[in-house]
Amino acid sequence: MFCRGQTTTVTVFAPAKLNLFLNVLGKRDDGYHELETLMVSVGLYDTLTFSDASTGDVTLLCRDAGRPPRGRPPRELPGSGEDNLVVRAARLLQSATGTRFGAKIDLLKRIPLSAGLAGGSSDAAAALAGLNRMNAVLGVSDNCIAAHPSDMAVAMTALDARVETIAPAGATRSIPIDALYRAPGDTPNIETVLAPGELIRSVVLPPPPAGRQLYRKVRDRASYAFALVSVAAIVAHDNIHVLVARVAFGGLSYKPWRSADAEATLSGATLTRASYDAAGTAALKNAHGYGHNDFKIPLARRTLRATLAEATGTI
Repeated sequence: MFCRGQTTTVTVFAPAKLNLFLNVLGKRDDGYHELETLMVSVGLYDTLTFSDASTGDVTLLCRDAGRPPRGRPPRELPGSGEDNLVVRAARLLQSATGTRFGAKIDLLKRIPLSAGLAGGSSDAAAALAGLNRMNAVLGVSDNCIAAHPSDMAVAMTALDARVETIAPAGATRSIPIDALYRAPGDTPNIETVLAPGELIRSVVLPPPPAGRQLYRKVRDRASYAFALVSVAAIVAHDNIHVLVARVAFGGLSYKPWRSADAEATLSGATLTRASYDAAGTAALKNAHGYGHNDFKIPLARRTLRATLAEATGTI
């Protein structure tokens, strides 16, 4: 299986598979069977293309990859509903991660239907691979691994913004933005510390700190896409050492992730690539990938290094 990020989409190639042997070991209590098998992939493959659907819907268009009559689009195939394994896999991933976002999936079929080549299961696995790449790697629980999608909140976290709220009875409070979000834990449906009926009425930024401010966003396409990884950094230095630094990441956690470990590592460090890499290592030391989003961890380290190098003029 191979994933590829394109300018506007993510594409996954799902190979056909052959069983070299298959033993049915017995029926389980849930009605499924335990199997012993050895599979090999072959050169025939389906192509799945994923694009964002902010509405939360999962839609599948299944088409025949065979050459259509001249001037006509590929022939649409039946079986694009909720019972399709691709849709079921995407729905289960939505439920497992707690994400509110959906996907538009275009499935181009080359593997013949009902041919015993495991096309359906391969397509379902490809759906998990293509959709899982956006999920979080820091601070999440088994109940929710959805990543916070904001850009502005990441910058505001680095700037120590405060959120001012008002309750239905008129009581007000001021909440540091880093304390606004609740960790998913066992209640991933509760995303913030806001009480029922409490509204955000303003966001207050303190006077800007010393140092250069920079925001860098890495995404699958040039515009209108959520961050795979983003970094907001504020760095003050004396041309030799870092005096003080603030670092916040986007796309890695259930909230904009302020990294005290990276900031402590950078304090007093020399303006060198080794120092920036050490900060990235410290920031991601507790990161955990879930297979097809493992790439986010080294990508975050490299993005932090590039951001710090540009902020300090040591590119």
